[in-house]
Amino acid sequence: MLESARQASDSKCVWAACGNAAEATLSRRPLCRLHFYEIASQRLAECSGRFAETLANEGERAAALAFLSEIITQTTNLAASAKYLSASQRDQFLELSMSAMDVSKRIQRFPRTEVQILLALYRSGDPTRVCESTRTINISKRGACVETRIPWDVGENVWIEDSKLGRRALARTAWVTKDGATSGAMGVEILDWEDFWDLEQKFAK
Repeated sequence: MLESARQASDSKCVWAACGNAAEATLSRRPLCRLHFYEIASQRLAECSGRFAETLANEGERAAALAFLSEIITQTTNLAASAKYLSASQRDQFLELSMSAMDVSKRIQRFPRTEVQILLALYRSGDPTRVCESTRTINISKRGACVETRIPWDVGENVWIEDSKLGRRALARTAWVTKDGATSGAMGVEILDWEDFWDLEQKFAK
């Protein structure tokens, strides 16, 4: 656990009842090193948990990249200039920065293409019966955001089938909106294809 050193400063951490000196910012909120690390780590885990390949749209992608850039900048500054920072604390900030950089690279490596493609979804426990006929909202080389009207669990394995391409892929649900509602969307990460939709071939033309 990081320890936040109290320092005389006009800027205080905005975390309730903290009162420590602010040493970093996140989404324009001044935070002490302890609360910056806790909040940044949690939000980074959430961003990574959605899987870079399955962000819902370009707006979400841009917001994620901006947030990751802020983490990288702030953690680098803290590791370089914060007072009374122990070696273990510095290592924690550098590790957080490297993790944010890795997620950022993944997002940039898999841009999204907005296109509607008809799909059949099969639950992994019964790969012979169509569970849902739906369509994509957008796709990337190794993922897709798809419409759904039935409940899915995050982390559930699912087969997706594109009859036009005549191929099927094993995927995993990365995130679900309106879980259990009558309509919504979910992101799927394709596990056994590098470029399920032949995007490299399309972009090369």
